[in-house]
Amino acid sequence: MHRDDSGRVMHAELTIGDSVLMLGQASGEWKAATIMNYLYVADTHATHHTCLAAGCTELYAPRDEQYGMRSSGILDRWGNTWWLAQPVG
Repeated sequence: MHRDDSGRVMHAELTIGDSVLMLGQASGEWKAATIMNYLYVADTHATHHTCLAAGCTELYAPRDEQYGMRSSGILDRWGNTWWLAQPVG
């Protein structure tokens, strides 16, 4: 996590497996925007329920898709959409 001189978080890095996701703070010319994320997880059901317990809103419950993924959708409290998925079979 990197902070400015006042202590405000400017950007943070999340490590998921061997991937790093950088998140930046909106300010000045860089206005806040929502995003859609597609995240592969080991267990869609468990991750989905963890997100709901943390205050996310369910877009759709975990389900098996015809393209071979078990997926679900959630909306976080900042308005970002997260599609959670794991390969089935």
